[in-house]
Amino acid sequence: MINEIAKIRKNYYTFIVSLFLLIGSFGSSNSELFSQQRTLNFDLSLATFRGNDQFSYVEVYVSVPVRYLTFVPDGNSFKIGFLLELKISKGDSIVSNQVFNHVFTSEFDSTRNPNQVLPAVKRVFLKADTYTFFIKVTDLKGEKNGSFNFLMPIKLIGKDNLQLSDIELAVTINRDSVESQFFKNGYRVLPNPSSLYGSGLPILFYYAEIYNLSYTGENDTTSYLVQSRIINSQKQIVKENPPKAKKKRGDSAVELGRINTTSIISGSYVLELEVTDLANNQKISEQKKFFVYQPADVDERNLENGPGVSQETIPELFPDSRYDVMTEAQIDKEFETTKYIVTKDEKNTYKKLDLVGKKQFIKEFWIKRDQDPSTRKNEYREKYLASVEYANKNFGGFQDGWKSDRGRILLIYGEPDEIERSPFSNETKPYQIWKYYSIQGGVEFIFADKRSFGNFELVHSSARGELNDPSWERWITTD
Repeated sequence: MINEIAKIRKNYYTFIVSLFLLIGSFGSSNSELFSQQRTLNFDLSLATFRGNDQFSYVEVYVSVPVRYLTFVPDGNSFKIGFLLELKISKGDSIVSNQVFNHVFTSEFDSTRNPNQVLPAVKRVFLKADTYTFFIKVTDLKGEKNGSFNFLMPIKLIGKDNLQLSDIELAVTINRDSVESQFFKNGYRVLPNPSSLYGSGLPILFYYAEIYNLSYTGENDTTSYLVQSRIINSQKQIVKENPPKAKKKRGDSAVELGRINTTSIISGSYVLELEVTDLANNQKISEQKKFFVYQPADVDERNLENGPGVSQETIPELFPDSRYDVMTEAQIDKEFETTKYIVTKDEKNTYKKLDLVGKKQFIKEFWIKRDQDPSTRKNEYREKYLASVEYANKNFGGFQDGWKSDRGRILLIYGEPDEIERSPFSNETKPYQIWKYYSIQGGVEFIFADKRSFGNFELVHSSARGELNDPSWERWITTD
């Protein structure tokens, strides 16, 4: 199977290599960095399907590039693989904790097919709720690993009204009767957890399931309509397939499709699938985000005036690429702002790195904290850096705003639920009370402009581990 997957993905990963050349390739020095940091990159996505009256059927898709794995000599061939840990919890309770071992045999080492990937699909039944997913991939020798930890709401697909599953994006879909981890309803669906398409992988395959069609039996002659379209980030339809009428063969159906992305310029898009039951005019739609990268869009001739991607939009499409053009001073400055969330080990490791190492380190630093790996955007990083910018703009003065007491609290605890501001008066100096209702049962931070220079210092807090001064009011008394 490993050689078959290599053939399927060959052109796709030629495209991925081109992408890495644009936004920062993973050279040998960076591979060593991965090993030193004990990190391993992999792609991840999820999809929810109908299970039964109480549970949904959730599929977890993972793909690991072989260039991050260790090829272990085994006679005249090599063993390659990874350990996949899937832990799902709700609050303090562990709902599911599974470990899977994926080991394959290859005649060649990673130099023969460096762009090959190993995919995996894991399935679990879950009730409708919000869960914490922890997914970890460990190299066969245990020297490298990578993980995602994020919250994910799971919906229950009921038996009333027309329903649609999530959309699964795929590299290819073929009819098959052989049971495997990729087998589903008579098809072999090879997932594409990266959600990335383009010149190397021009055809976007998708799989979805339709539920609760109105069906009266074998003599039912009614049909349902299926239509797919691609929508860009400006909410404009850039490609649309005509609606297709299909005869019902039961109260549920499998919907497969393909869309050629060759004519679509690089960017972030949404695949929308719409189903209409013609018997009762019920309609439902589902969306799935994906990405397109066309090397021609960023050809030097097109960078300024071309129809595709510009130098300014590359960071928007591929956020990590911003670090590839940053100077060491710029990266050091950003890393300095993470002092409130960085671990001691991370800080010590960073000090030992050269510019190339720092660029890769800062990327991995934010990836570890990404709360929603299903999107290319790292919401955690964007929110944190936006808070740094806000603090610098609003709390600055004698020092950068993020270094101030209010900046520190903003970066650690987030935006307060309420701010009570008290200006200068005959009795008191200016002070502010920041209130957080969902932290530790409700906490507050009190900042006072003790020297009347506009620098608000923390004088009291009810939060654990923070400055606690019951007589804080002495700092705001004018006399």
